[in-house]
Amino acid sequence: MLKKLDYSSPSEEDAELSKELTRMISECYANMSDDFNTAKTLAVLFEMSAKINDFRSGNLSLGSVSESIFKDFKQTYITFMENILGIREEDEHNQQLLDGVVKVLIELRKKSRVDKNFALSDKIRDDLKAIGVQLMDGRMGR
Repeated sequence: MLKKLDYSSPSEEDAELSKELTRMISECYANMSDDFNTAKTLAVLFEMSAKINDFRSGNLSLGSVSESIFKDFKQTYITFMENILGIREEDEHNQQLLDGVVKVLIELRKKSRVDKNFALSDKIRDDLKAIGVQLMDGRMGR
């Protein structure tokens, strides 16, 4: 979501916001330099996420901070989330692929029920449930 945000033309600079973003950037590096204090780093990243949401929603104007501060803020967030902590945004292609695989499994389960292969049907249902997909069988056996 942050990767899609581009700096907009500058408007009146909000000195407090600029100071706050700069503080968050510094705290990320300071916390990780303090014996990899990931708990404090995550707290700052959570704070940064709130600002990102404010930028996305329009509650805060991207132009209210300098382009260099915004670029540093953006790069710091991406570096810490992805490169250091390994937390990545969900890829739309991967989500579509996952949805397709789950649909195939659901269709296989339906076929196994029609073929009266209840052991396979139950296994597919149980395995899907284990990953958070709960199938509800109705009166019509669907």
